[in-house]
Amino acid sequence: YLWLAGELTGNMAETVHAVLDRVRMYWASDSRKGVISFRSPLEIWAENPTFLLAEVMFFTWAALTMKHALRSGGRFSQLWCAALLHGLVTELLSYTLPDVDNFWHFRGMAMLFNGRLPLYITILYPCFYYTGYAAVSRLKLSLFLEPFAFAISVVLLDVPYDILGVKMLWWTWHDTDPNLYDRTYYVPWTSYMFHLTFASTFLLILNTSRALLTYGEGEKGEGATSRGGCAGFVSVVLAGCLSMPLAVLSQMLPAYNFPHDVYGVHTEVLLWMLLGTYILLAWIGERTSGSEARSSGSESASSRRHRNTEICVALMVYYVFIGTVLLLARPESYSSTGLHQTLGNCSVIGHTTNVLGQKLPKQAFLCASSYDEPFSLLCANATHPATGGASYYTICGTSFPNIAEYKCIIIAACTLGAVVYYQLLFRSGMKAQKQKKN
Repeated sequence: YLWLAGELTGNMAETVHAVLDRVRMYWASDSRKGVISFRSPLEIWAENPTFLLAEVMFFTWAALTMKHALRSGGRFSQLWCAALLHGLVTELLSYTLPDVDNFWHFRGMAMLFNGRLPLYITILYPCFYYTGYAAVSRLKLSLFLEPFAFAISVVLLDVPYDILGVKMLWWTWHDTDPNLYDRTYYVPWTSYMFHLTFASTFLLILNTSRALLTYGEGEKGEGATSRGGCAGFVSVVLAGCLSMPLAVLSQMLPAYNFPHDVYGVHTEVLLWMLLGTYILLAWIGERTSGSEARSSGSESASSRRHRNTEICVALMVYYVFIGTVLLLARPESYSSTGLHQTLGNCSVIGHTTNVLGQKLPKQAFLCASSYDEPFSLLCANATHPATGGASYYTICGTSFPNIAEYKCIIIAACTLGAVVYYQLLFRSGMKAQKQKKN
């Protein structure tokens, strides 16, 4: 990773020193805090009850998907583990590499990496990825086309979470980072592009490596029954560790960095081009998948419900949670005390280096007098007032600019996701049966 980052930025020594400085900064103060720190749920509830409920919801979701994975075994359990590793690697690299360190999370019940990474974020990846795969696998798509349908299913889950989460102060973005500047409802368009490209690359690596290591015997059925567990372990490690850099080089560079950073094409245009390509590829795969990808009349409704139980419950928990927060929450009454973008001189200009080696300008600090974020720095009874030079301070939420519009977009996203998942889970083929050992 250091070699790749150094090659992309054109300055190996500078990149290595920057990364090592960050690692030392995270670990120097308190080694125990650097590994994990805890916070009282009562303290979180008093500051922002929606975040505490989000943590509980994701832990419940993760437990349900893990139960389904253990019951299904094989490629399903491997995918769950690979998604967990992929999430951990992606998040830790984001805090370590200076050019992608551009977001800060709310302080949760358990925080990793010196207070930067909430524990629930590490299991968010298995929640989204496993749920999407458990549904999309019923389409019986080819190894090459399945990742694109899978990525779409992941983004369908992410859209309401992203729109609602940033408004509820579950995290904050860098205000002027050029990779995050084009936004809708305060969510960068690149967030959806990252989910599409990272998810598709992840499954492509997992599918391909498993097929190659088992000579094609592991691509069908519940699990790879030959070559022992070694092939599965290698596939998990490859998918977990290589998805992020390969996604950046193979997809984000041609689909985003080149047209956006060189020619100034708006990120929204690029997202719809990328999403349209994914939909087309998934549709082509679905049209050629054969009769086994269709619902069988021989399968009873009770049997279908049984094999989908954990996934259906998880989706219901998620959508009920999103709907409850949307209808009842009042973001203007919430606050977030923790790490945020450092406040400072508005005239100081820094830069971020993209994968093409270009240095793109951005404000080095958050300008207290001029910023465009869904929070306020003027908080009554702030435990840590936002003062110049501070990176640990209190922010408070703001009311919905148009609550009816937020309800429309989030309810529409949830409805679309629910309908798509219903079709995948209940109107598609039966889940592949476990292969018998010879």
